[in-house]
Amino acid sequence: MTEHEFQDVLKRPESETLDFKATGYDLKNIEKRTDLVKDVLAMANTPREDVESCLVLGVKRNRDGSTEYPGPRHFEDDADLQCQFSERVTPVPTFAYRTAGLFGKQSGVIAISRDLRGPFMLSKNFGTTSGTLHRASGSGSMPPLTRSAAWRCSWQSRIDTRRGNCPVRCSRPC
Repeated sequence: MTEHEFQDVLKRPESETLDFKATGYDLKNIEKRTDLVKDVLAMANTPREDVESCLVLGVKRNRDGSTEYPGPRHFEDDADLQCQFSERVTPVPTFAYRTAGLFGKQSGVIAISRDLRGPFMLSKNFGTTSGTLHRASGSGSMPPLTRSAAWRCSWQSRIDTRRGNCPVRCSRPC
């Protein structure tokens, strides 16, 4: 991510598609691995027009709107982040880990692609109930839905209207 692109991200407020994390995810810690999976799933399952959602690591957004740049405590490899999902999530959302620099400080950015294959669900008990759907709501997350409730959700913003494809077969038209 270029410095200019990163500056553009930093100008945006926290939302359903952007979340700032003062620290990164320490993959040696089971709670932090669980947080990583839940945060990525929440972004991946949130209907949006944006092409990407972002988790910005090492940037703290204060209540007064000011921003601090402590930098993440750990810089993880993209492959190490990806492998947290392969056996725990179905289907695995598309995301990439990048580094970005500003003011001489490095930060990490997890960019989650808009992906029509969802909903993305925990397939194993991993610090939370399996078969649940995590979704973002503003700068927080909503309570998880069960698999059956998730399939009943309207996924209208995930429909590719140009092709008329609906990823969810439901009783009412999308």
